[in-house]
Amino acid sequence: MLTALDRLQPEVVLVEAPADTERALDWIGHDGLIPPIALLGYVVAEPSQVAVAPFATFSPEWQA
Repeated sequence: MLTALDRLQPEVVLVEAPADTERALDWIGHDGLIPPIALLGYVVAEPSQVAVAPFATFSPEWQA
């Protein structure tokens, strides 16, 4: 991923994520945020409905 981004030099990169995680993504690039990390989403009325999106340094989404 990093090689492709360096070669292509895109002006914009789209990383797909759940719509309600947009505010949490503001932390990407923060000096104190070091992977591995994960986004956790759940339905307030039904906490058993949960989704986890893990990110590591090698994850294409993290590198992008």
